[in-house]
Amino acid sequence: MAEGKIEIKVGGVSFTGQGSENWLSSQLDKVLKNLPELVSAAPSSTESVPGDGGGVGAGKAKGS
Repeated sequence: MAEGKIEIKVGGVSFTGQGSENWLSSQLDKVLKNLPELVSAAPSSTESVPGDGGGVGAGKAKGS
């Protein structure tokens, strides 16, 4: 049986697999079936991370 490799990314969800064509097809079907739920649960790559310290005045001591 032939080996295959697949990589997909939708929003913040990515799937990479390598194996037999039958196994890859089965796994991809599972990902696609659950994609709406996965996308809504995964953080978007464009969302900022809370508490990343990028605010104005970050790193200044009080009273400086």
